Amino acid sequence: ALIARAASLELATDYVPPPGQALHHYTSGFAKTLCSAVFITGLDPKDAAANVGGFTSPFDERRHVVDTVVDFQRQQVNLTLPDGVTRTAKKYKNQGCVTHAIGEDSVHFTPTDVERNLPSLADTQWPMGDVLSSDPWPVEVDMTKVEEALDAWEGRIGKKWRAEKMRIDGQMQLREIEQHKSQVAEKEGKDLDWEAAAHDWIERHSKAWRDWWESQPASCPDTAFCP
Repeated sequence: ALIARAASLELATDYVPPPGQALHHYTSGFAKTLCSAVFITGLDPKDAAANVGGFTSPFDERRHVVDTVVDFQRQQVNLTLPDGVTRTAKKYKNQGCVTHAIGEDSVHFTPTDVERNLPSLADTQWPMGDVLSSDPWPVEVDMTKVEEALDAWEGRIGKKWRAEKMRIDGQMQLREIEQHKSQVAEKEGKDLDWEAAAHDWIERHSKAWRDWWESQPASCPDTAFCP
């Protein structure tokens, strides 16, 4: 019935494909999908590339991409094709991820922060907020086993988990500083030593990076630093 309804509304015109190369359009969709999956949904880049958004970028066409750069600091994705064309999608405030036109490095609108109109988490019942119900647990839940599980996690896993998170945190910051050092050399012509680059990154970018990092889901956002 759905297909029949769509067919009844179809205009009696010849199909004309959009100008440009199909692969460039497919890769535009791939860049936008990957950007949204990583920086909005919080998925792993490799998982998203393999499983998300096949309707905007056929999975078979993604094999043509010869270089993939997921830039966590700039929150953008660059996908380069064999002909040298790079399709870039970047997250713009509350407007989400947008793919740039070929050869351009920005969008044709002014990104804005849309004011949120949501109730306070502190005053809203879970799962939409942080307020836990005062109702008693269901009788079929064995609270003794729940307490045992929590104690076991804290005793056997919790400390290891926190140590691993600190390791990943530190390695990601080291990578961001190295990228910053290279970008300063390329764009500003300054050859900073590592310590100076670290101080410069802390002053310029550390707060924004920390805000982004703390907003990520519990799973590691970059498998290069995950066990």
